[in-house]
Amino acid sequence: MIFVVIGALGLIAGVGFYFFKKTTQAKDHGSTSPAPSPSGSPRQEPLQESTSTTPVAQTQAAPRRAWRPMPESLRQFRFVRQSELEPEKLIELTVRLRTIPRPPGALHKLISAEFLSTATSAELSEIVMGAPEVAAKVLAVSNSPLYGLQQLVGNIDQSVKFLGMNTVRGICLQYILNDSITTSSPEIKKVYERLWNESTLACELCFKLAQMLKLDEPGTFVTQIVLACLGRQATYSLMDPADVLSIESKGLLERSGLEQQRLGLASAEIGGLLMEDWALPKNIINIVKEIDATLVSPVSETSTSRRTRNALCYLCCRIAEKLVSGELTDLGTFDTMNQESAEYFHLHAFLELPALNRTAEFIRSPEVTSSINRMAKSLQVTP
Repeated sequence: MIFVVIGALGLIAGVGFYFFKKTTQAKDHGSTSPAPSPSGSPRQEPLQESTSTTPVAQTQAAPRRAWRPMPESLRQFRFVRQSELEPEKLIELTVRLRTIPRPPGALHKLISAEFLSTATSAELSEIVMGAPEVAAKVLAVSNSPLYGLQQLVGNIDQSVKFLGMNTVRGICLQYILNDSITTSSPEIKKVYERLWNESTLACELCFKLAQMLKLDEPGTFVTQIVLACLGRQATYSLMDPADVLSIESKGLLERSGLEQQRLGLASAEIGGLLMEDWALPKNIINIVKEIDATLVSPVSETSTSRRTRNALCYLCCRIAEKLVSGELTDLGTFDTMNQESAEYFHLHAFLELPALNRTAEFIRSPEVTSSINRMAKSLQVTP
């Protein structure tokens, strides 16, 4: 009988030790376990947009950054939306923007979803050849040192063959839009040239990264970046040349604040007003406007269907600005996760998303750095 009691006590002690150990382990790992939801089931993160075909287990995660407080300059900044502007001021801006000539109908065709999904090189050639001046410029830039082709191209079909549909379409979009906003000031012409240099580099970088990250519809990233550049050019067309020259080289945060002081809205929202007046598709306008808004948008408050797209376009535009200004002379030295300026504060969280967590690695890969550095040199954007 005594042996039975002792055995029972031993069994009870063993069970108690087991549950004590489990409880201790749960407490020790509580910081990394998902918090329970009100219903008691594990809390689920918002579903990530389906933009990558690579299994998460096969990706190489970027190193997680240590927590840092929000920079005071970003904390004090308020990004003004079009809907927040006084009606009278909004009407005034719209009227002033209407002095910018409307682009030809080719613009609508080149950015349409149908064209992006089904167009052939012959259809692209037909659109471009309908605007002879644009066609001549496309051929000129195709044969320039910018793309480093080993042989000259004589027509749009050949440009598409060697550069690809999306690159040629991006060049066309740039020249169509550039012809809509002109200036007689030599200094402002140089500013516009720098803007399009930024756009060219950002488009090429973003398209390459989108392909390497296996994101859906990489060609649409080109459209969005070109149209985002349009917003800055339209904004500068409304400002005194002296004001343009004083702000155009500043970072996005400071530049946006100064644009809002002078015009009521920053360039992303002004570009949206212009695109609305041109009757561009509403979904494209909304996407383009949200690129710069990544500056002030926590990842948790960003639409899961757009966060990957917004962040990649935003990052490539910031890198292109560094290349054009000469602040960055070799893309291979760019350390994405150690950027400390306010422009990168929210972006770091986006880059930890599964679809983007190899971005830093791909940016510094030879496949990307060799072509982007060559393009930067040909554009003479280094000091």
